[in-house]
Amino acid sequence: MGVYAITKNVVTVALKVDAGVTPVAGADDILKHRIVKLVTTGDHTIEYAADATAVYAGVTVCGGSIGDLLDVQQGGHAIVEAGAAIAIGDPVIATTDGKATTGAGFTIGQAVTSAAADGDLIVVQIDQSQA
Repeated sequence: MGVYAITKNVVTVALKVDAGVTPVAGADDILKHRIVKLVTTGDHTIEYAADATAVYAGVTVCGGSIGDLLDVQQGGHAIVEAGAAIAIGDPVIATTDGKATTGAGFTIGQAVTSAAADGDLIVVQIDQSQA
């Protein structure tokens, strides 16, 4: 468990990140704050999720190299790197390199904070479902 501060437009909001975190080996080099999915070969490793066509494994809390055990958050409030502008309340899906965007399909959850552009960090309430 941890408390993370998000600063946007000179306003700081503290959010408690509190949910199950599972260590899973990375099949590639993977950055923190990215949406990931299990590799389909069945070796229980993760890779970036790049679209909304499969259920996600969660969001990486830390980054690492191939084979490193990475903490993957599967519930609660998660910090995710945006790949585009996202509004509060939007359903969040994965795009290129596991970044967040909005759209239809399998979602990782709902945006609690907004992103103005690619690279912004947002908070997502994880609630995986199919839109």
